[in-house]
Amino acid sequence: MQTDAVEAAQLAEDAVSLFGERGDERNLALALAIGMRNLMGNPTADPGQLATAWDEILRLSRLADNPRAVAETLWFRGDTALQHGDYAAARRYLDECVVVSRQLDDPVMLSYSVISLSRVACIDGDAVQARALAEEGLALRRQEASAWPVAIALASLGEVERFAGDDASAEALFTEALTLFRSLSADAGIAWSLHNLAQIAALRAEALPRAASLFAEALTIRHRHQYAHGIASELAAIAGLHGRAGEYEQAARLFGASEALLERARTVLAPADLVAWERDLDILRTQSGELMAGEAWEAGRALSVDQAVAKALESTFTPGGHPRAEEQPQPF
Repeated sequence: MQTDAVEAAQLAEDAVSLFGERGDERNLALALAIGMRNLMGNPTADPGQLATAWDEILRLSRLADNPRAVAETLWFRGDTALQHGDYAAARRYLDECVVVSRQLDDPVMLSYSVISLSRVACIDGDAVQARALAEEGLALRRQEASAWPVAIALASLGEVERFAGDDASAEALFTEALTLFRSLSADAGIAWSLHNLAQIAALRAEALPRAASLFAEALTIRHRHQYAHGIASELAAIAGLHGRAGEYEQAARLFGASEALLERARTVLAPADLVAWERDLDILRTQSGELMAGEAWEAGRALSVDQAVAKALESTFTPGGHPRAEEQPQPF
């Protein structure tokens, strides 16, 4: 049976009401979880409401003495905190998820939790722990028959290697992940891999055209699916290309657009992208600091998502690092 998001949310709400009246904690927790998964797909969902709801599901799962539901809910709660920048809460819930998953001898939930914890370790600046956790996650995923979990683990380890500065290893991992994601026609994974391959290429001046092409492909996919976090990531990355090419006004506009979108979506960039953001902003500060708080930045913040994407896709880059004359970005 197929339903749209509205119908699914209503069905979950009806189930919550029914099981709540019966005092059935186990099924009430399940119904709440189904509703939450629908809510998590809503880019305007309030992080506080998400956290409160997952905490209630966790309470009910513990009350029903359902350790597998506890493990799954701990991961959802921790990953939600991670996506919204609450790293202390993310570590707390994910650490417990690891403990419960090991007790259950559940390799699937264990792989989810250690991979998410690898991102927390990056935020903590501990590349050694991040790599160990991501490698454990990949080893667990390779035991599964499905290509999807393996591709996710490859890309997750690739992000850790990017954060650690091992671009050669990161490129190999994302190339392998991209092949798997393309075989699955998995747009989210394809865009994720393209974005990171572009970030690696962008570090080499002679590879700027390839980086711009990969960023554009990733942005097109993410815009088609209205994935706010992904769009903001691409806008910031393309802003960095403009900054290195000396197009400081365009860079400031796109940085402003990315910042505003991240704020509206109440989310944060991935750890390796945070490093790139600061690096590229340093270039902009050094070369044209007044643009950081000037009209160009504010103009970018005022753009709609569609306008920002259109501007980001306007130019390509030559090996010399400058936009082609016939494709110079136009002023807003």
